[in-house]
Amino acid sequence: MNAKWKKRTTYITICTFWFFGGVEYAVILPTLWLYIHERYNAEQYFLGMILSAFSVTGLFAGPIMGRWGDKTRQTKLLLLFSNLWEIGGNIMYFLGISKWFLLGSRLVAGVGTGVGAAIIADVSRATHIEERTSVLATLMIARQVGLVVGPGLNLFLRKSNFTIGPYVVDAYTAPGLFMAVLWTVMQIVVLLFYHNLPELPAIKPKITTNTDPQMNGGSSSSYESRPTSNLHSVPDSGIHSESSLNTDRPRSISPSGLVDPGPIYESEQLLREHGEYVNSDNPQNQYIVEVKSATNQKLTWSYIRQEFLREEVVLLLFVSFVSMFMQTGLETFVTPLTKSLLNWGEFENSIMYCLAGVEVISVFILVHFLSKRLQDRTMILIGCLVEIACIAFMTYYLPIAKPETPLILPALILGIFLDVFGLPFMAVCGISLYSKITRLETQGFGHGLRRTMLGLGTILGPLWSGALLSRMYVMLGVVLGLLVLATVMLLLSFRWLKVERTSPVHTQSVQETEQEKAPLLPDAGLQNTMNSTYDTVHGTSSTMS
Repeated sequence: MNAKWKKRTTYITICTFWFFGGVEYAVILPTLWLYIHERYNAEQYFLGMILSAFSVTGLFAGPIMGRWGDKTRQTKLLLLFSNLWEIGGNIMYFLGISKWFLLGSRLVAGVGTGVGAAIIADVSRATHIEERTSVLATLMIARQVGLVVGPGLNLFLRKSNFTIGPYVVDAYTAPGLFMAVLWTVMQIVVLLFYHNLPELPAIKPKITTNTDPQMNGGSSSSYESRPTSNLHSVPDSGIHSESSLNTDRPRSISPSGLVDPGPIYESEQLLREHGEYVNSDNPQNQYIVEVKSATNQKLTWSYIRQEFLREEVVLLLFVSFVSMFMQTGLETFVTPLTKSLLNWGEFENSIMYCLAGVEVISVFILVHFLSKRLQDRTMILIGCLVEIACIAFMTYYLPIAKPETPLILPALILGIFLDVFGLPFMAVCGISLYSKITRLETQGFGHGLRRTMLGLGTILGPLWSGALLSRMYVMLGVVLGLLVLATVMLLLSFRWLKVERTSPVHTQSVQETEQEKAPLLPDAGLQNTMNSTYDTVHGTSSTMS
């Protein structure tokens, strides 16, 4: 199997992983409330606890598995390991036993979500920046397909009625057994078709702040030197070893007979060939590139502080938290809400989630195409504004809604439509932009931190909504306030989130052009120095004469 097919089968496997994750969420959520309430007499707050439990362990597993992926680059092994937790957790969910045992089952299954940080880091390192948003959007569609297919599968699972030994397989326990089988199948798929993605090698142009812009034939670099803590990797397929950019090596004669002007020339040529994003507004983001193996990057507190406590990084982490806090909170109260206002059961809720899944897939496809025309920061802003409109409408209408009145169904449809429409803009573009402003060497750990913020949102959202179902003004008002705060922060940092791409030029054309412009001496600056020395000497001689 050649490299192209290995990469393709790996992407298909990643899509399958996220597809199964979407299926799991969609087959368990519609029946979870009825499962714990009718069988174990659980209160409404316990629904929030179980939904949050899935993210509690993922909160810690994300950074750990992400860093493990950074150090070893063995994402396949990580994936196999994480699937074992999913299998075990879903078997526990099938067994049931008690409401506390069900809580433990979601804690165990949540460990398996930590590998997502390593997977996204691998994709980030294997894709060029200009294509990353569309690639991530395409891959994440798989989860949404799972969310659509899941409710359809639930329509069949709800008809289950048989026993395995002393354990009953019915509408409530069948989802756990079904997902345990799917994650077992996933193990086979990973073993056969997943290959660790090859990293696009990084380059390290050694550029100092006192570099003369007239050197190297008058060309100057678009990067300025920054402190080591802000170094950022540039993926490039044309570099294969650090030694090729060793700035200490002597200049050599090229095949054309011209003197090789050195590593600065090489770095500029590579940037022209492949292009790179540069933040033109925030000088803190104008990184140069450091060739340091990710496996050798020490993760010190100083490094974490300087890399992940920058304003734009903190902003994106906060946006991730708010989006998940809002989404999981809405998903927690929508099932009891449809029960009290519309008297819906698991069948109607499954249809609702299925239709919402169709919409979100359509929006992900829209994001895929808009990513080629709009910047990530703009699409994040669009998502925030749509969600503000959604929550503002719900805050106004839902607290005063009366059961089974004519306007309830249209109002609920409008609220869900706006919520589902805005979320993909915040999710995909947030991930993509985050990967662009953080170093590739520690993408796994970085995305682990991002998943920690998502986990916090997933934990606190259901707990908040589950505890305040009877006080909707407070519940929705806090969500609205967080969204407004995130949007204001986004606007204040908007210019610092801008990324620009230098247009790539064909390799051969660049080489020919640079060879024509290259000076005969190793450096134009050296030529000027020699000319000045010559003039000074001859001027002195003339004076003496």
